Amino acid sequence: MTKLLIIIASIFIITSCKQQVTLQEEVKEFYDNGNKKIIELYEQVKDKKVVRYYKEFYENEQLKIEGALKDMKREGLWIFYYENGNKWSEGNYINGLANGKFTQYYENGKLWMYTYYKNGEKTRAILFDDNGKAIEDNNL
Repeated sequence: MTKLLIIIASIFIITSCKQQVTLQEEVKEFYDNGNKKIIELYEQVKDKKVVRYYKEFYENEQLKIEGALKDMKREGLWIFYYENGNKWSEGNYINGLANGKFTQYYENGKLWMYTYYKNGEKTRAILFDDNGKAIEDNNL
């Protein structure tokens, strides 16, 4: 029982000592009207800024694109939006290349297409009509 308590206490101490990363926001570009166009979120690592997240906006301040970066390449989930705020597309990247299933939507929010990628190469696309019925399936 004592050994178990020591192990639990050690795990608690180790996990408590991990440094929490705080991302700082930097506006990289503005529109002529003064609205933000591009924001990068970064962490300070020694004497350099390491960008971890990217956001781009339409001129009306509506979010256009967002996603994580690793070594300044897209990594993980990226989401793209129409100017009305509805999702246009979402999918995952690995080392800057599209991988797996991407989902695209009509501007009204209904499903439009699934596109599949492997290492940045499109391998399949399935198109849907306004009612969500698959109308075309292309294995490439």
